[in-house]
Amino acid sequence: MQSKIIKLLLALSSALLLLVVLAFLYLHFQRDHIKTSISNAINDQIETRFTYSDFELSLISQFPFVRARLKEVYLAGNDRMPFIYCKNVDLKMDLRSILRKEYELKSLLLSGGSIYIIEREDDTFNYNIFTPKESEGGNDLNILFRNLELHDMEVIVDLQRSKQTYKTYLPQLMVNGTIISNELYLQLEGSLLADYLNISGHHFLENKELFLQCDLLYDLDQHLLQIADLQWESDGAKGSAQGEVQTRDDIYSLSGELFPTSLFALKSMLPKSIRENEMVQNTDGVAGALFSVQKPKTNDAGPQVTIDLKLDKGVMIADRKTSISNMKGEFHFAHHPLRPGLFKITYLTGEVDGSPLSVRGQLLDWGKNSFDLTINGLLPLIQLDRVTDSDESLELKSGYLQLNNLKVAGSMDEAHQLKTFDLDGKFELKDCDLIWRQEPIFLSSGGGNFIPGENIAVNNLKFKAFNSEGTLTVFGPEVAYFLAKNPGKSEDKTLDLNIAGKQVDLRAIMDFLNRTPDEPHSAESEKSSFTLPITHIQVNTERLLWKNALVEEFNGMVSINDQGGIVTGAGTHATGKMELDGHFSLQGNPSLSFRLSARDMAIDQVLLQWDQFDQDFIHSKHIEGRLQGHVWGNLLWDSNGDLDTRHAEIVAAFEFRDGILKEFPLLQDFSTYVNEQDLKRIKFSKVSNIIWMRDGTVYLPGMFIQSNAMNLSVAGAHTLDQHIMYGIQLNAGQVLAERIRGHNSNMKPIPARKRGFFNMHYLLTGHTSDFSYQTSASGVNSLFNQTAEMKKRAMEKLNTSFITLPYFSGQWSEEEVLPPEYPLWSEEDETPEYLPGFQF
Repeated sequence: MQSKIIKLLLALSSALLLLVVLAFLYLHFQRDHIKTSISNAINDQIETRFTYSDFELSLISQFPFVRARLKEVYLAGNDRMPFIYCKNVDLKMDLRSILRKEYELKSLLLSGGSIYIIEREDDTFNYNIFTPKESEGGNDLNILFRNLELHDMEVIVDLQRSKQTYKTYLPQLMVNGTIISNELYLQLEGSLLADYLNISGHHFLENKELFLQCDLLYDLDQHLLQIADLQWESDGAKGSAQGEVQTRDDIYSLSGELFPTSLFALKSMLPKSIRENEMVQNTDGVAGALFSVQKPKTNDAGPQVTIDLKLDKGVMIADRKTSISNMKGEFHFAHHPLRPGLFKITYLTGEVDGSPLSVRGQLLDWGKNSFDLTINGLLPLIQLDRVTDSDESLELKSGYLQLNNLKVAGSMDEAHQLKTFDLDGKFELKDCDLIWRQEPIFLSSGGGNFIPGENIAVNNLKFKAFNSEGTLTVFGPEVAYFLAKNPGKSEDKTLDLNIAGKQVDLRAIMDFLNRTPDEPHSAESEKSSFTLPITHIQVNTERLLWKNALVEEFNGMVSINDQGGIVTGAGTHATGKMELDGHFSLQGNPSLSFRLSARDMAIDQVLLQWDQFDQDFIHSKHIEGRLQGHVWGNLLWDSNGDLDTRHAEIVAAFEFRDGILKEFPLLQDFSTYVNEQDLKRIKFSKVSNIIWMRDGTVYLPGMFIQSNAMNLSVAGAHTLDQHIMYGIQLNAGQVLAERIRGHNSNMKPIPARKRGFFNMHYLLTGHTSDFSYQTSASGVNSLFNQTAEMKKRAMEKLNTSFITLPYFSGQWSEEEVLPPEYPLWSEEDETPEYLPGFQF
C-alpha cells in the first residue's frame, strides 16, 4: 500500500513538473504576444501615452502566478503633464487567465519613481486620462487601485489654484480600493516619510517615518477626501486621527489623539532646535494629547493648530545636572497663522531636588510677544541663567529661590533673552552663588517682595561679596532695571541699601562701582550701557576697610549716582575716634574732597594702617604717642587708578602728645651733643603744628619740640618721592649743659627756654635713604620764615572748611624761631597747576 502511495505522489509530481515546464515554454514562446496584449489592454483604457524600455516575464518567482515586469515606465497625464514614472512596474496575473488569453490583473507594484497629482487652475487634474466605460459612463480608475503597492516612491501634489505644493516619500505602502460612481474607496497600510509641520517657524515631524493604516473616501466630483480611523506610529509614539481635506480649495480639518507615549519617543518628533537644546539633557515620563489641525481659508498663511497635552511621571535632567522629577501637568497650545501662538500651562507640578515646585500661566509666541507665569516652590537659580545674562553681566551659578505666588511677566527677543521683565510676589533666597559684573557674590539667606513695575524690597539678606560680610536690606528699582542691556536714564531710580554686619571693604566696593571697560577683567561690560541709579548706602559695621586701614564700629552713609556722591561716617580708628564727611566724583578721573576729624589716635597704628603714607622717613616702629586734629583734603586719581600727587592737596592741623621717638635715624648723629641713651628713646611733650601737602610735596612749618633729650625747632619740606629739606635749630648752650649733666633717666622734658647763649643750625638735604647735614643759619632761618607764612594760609583753609577746630588748640612756641635770611621759594616762582577753586 505504501509503495502505491509513493508511486502516486511521484506521478503527480511529474505531472505538475510537466505542467510547469509546458507553462514556461508557453510563456517563452508567447512572450511577445503577452507583451503586446498587456500594452494594448493598458492603452485601450487611457487617452495618453504609455511607454516602457524593457519587458520581463517570470513564472518561477510567483508560481502559480505570473509576474510581468516593465522597466523605465512613463505614463503621461492629461495634456502631456507628468503623471507616473517608475523604474519598475510589476504586474501580477493569474496563470490560468493567461492560458485563456485573459489578462486579469491581481496586483500592481510601482517602485523607484514618482507620482504627480496636479490640479490646474481650470479645475482639471492630470490623472483624467482613462477612457469612459459605456456601461457606467465614467472614468475607470480601478486598474490603479487593485492591490496597488508602492515601494520607494515620491508623491508630489501640485495644487496650482491655491499655489500649494506637497511632497511625501513612501518607503512602502499597500493600497486597496475601488471606484464606484466617482467615489474612490481606499484602504492604506504602510509607511511614509512625513514632511514637517511648520508652526511659528518650528519644524515638527521633520524627516520622520510614519507607519499608518487607514480608510479613505475621495469624492472625485467634490474633490473631498475623508479620512476615517487613521492609526499611526513613529519611533514609539502612537495615535489616531480623522478628518477631511478639500483638495480644490486647500481646506482641511483634522483631529486626533496621541496615545500615552514616553517623553523620550515624543522628543524625537519635536523641532531640531528644541531636541538639541543643551539645557535639557535627558527626559522621561509619559504624555498624551488631543490635537486638531485646521485650514479654513485658502488665503491663510498656514494651518490653525490646537494641542491639549497631559504629562505624568515626568523627569527632566537639566543643565548642570539639575533634576526635576515627578512632573505632572496639563497644557494647551493654540497656533493661528495670523496671530501669536499661545502656550498655556493649566498646571505643572514637580520636585526639584526633592522640593516641590508648581507653575501656571501662559506664553504668547513662545514668550517673544509676552509671558505671564505664576510660580510656587523651590526654583534653582541656574534655570534662570539663560534669560538673565543678556549682557553677560549676571551669571547665576547655584542656589535656590523659595517662591510664594511669584508672578513673572515680560517678553523675550529672538535669542530668548529678556526685553521687558516684571516681578510680583514674595521670595526667599537659599545659599545663592552668583557672579555680577565679574564679582562673586554669595547670599546665604534672606527674603523680600517685588512690586511690579516699581520696586524691590529685600530684608535681612545675609551676604558675602566685595571682601565684605553682613546683612543687607534693600529697597530699590525693579529687577528688570539691573538685568536689561540698556536700562536708560537713572534720574528717577533710587536704590536704598542698609548694610549691617561684620565687615565692609569700601575700597573693593568703590573699585567695583568705578570699574571701566578698559580693565581686562571687565572687557565684556562694554557691551552694556548700564548706569547706576541714585544709591543711598547706610553702613553700620564692626569693621570698615580701605586697603589696610581699619575703622571699627563704623556708622555712616554713602550716596552715589552715576556722577559721584557724598560720604559721611564716624567710628574708631587706631584706638581713637574719627569723623569723616566729603564728596566724590566718578566723572572722568575719580576725585574725593573730604574733611576728617580725629581724636586720641595711636600714631604708630595710623602710620601702619596707612602704609606709612608712602614714605620711609619716619616709620611706625620709630614713634609712639597719641594724635588728634583735623584734616581737609582733595584727592585725585589718574586714568590708571593711581593717586595724582601732582594735583592732590591735604591740609592737616594736628596735636601730638605723649610722644616717644625710638632709635630715630635722623637724630642719631646728634650723639656728639646729646647722651646716646637719651637719643634711643626720646620722650617729648605736646606738639601742635600744621602739615600741608601740595605739588607732590609735604610742607612742615616751624615748630618747637620739647623733649627729655633736647629742645629743638624744626621746619622743612618732604617730597612724595622721598627728597627732603629740613632745618633744625638747637639751643646749643642748653644742650651742652644737659650733656654734662648726663643721662636723663626720669625722661622729664628739658625746660623750654628762649634763645640760649648760642644756637646751632643744621640743614638736612638729599634723599631719605642718603641725606647730608650742613650748618647754615641763613638756610634754616629761611625755612622757618617761609613755612610760618604757609602756616597762616593753611589755618585760613581749615577755619573756612571746619568753622571750629575742637581737637586743635593752635598753641605753639614762636620764640625759638629766628628771623629768616633766605626764602625757600619766591612768589614769582609759585605757579602750581591746581583745579579751579583750589588755588592759593
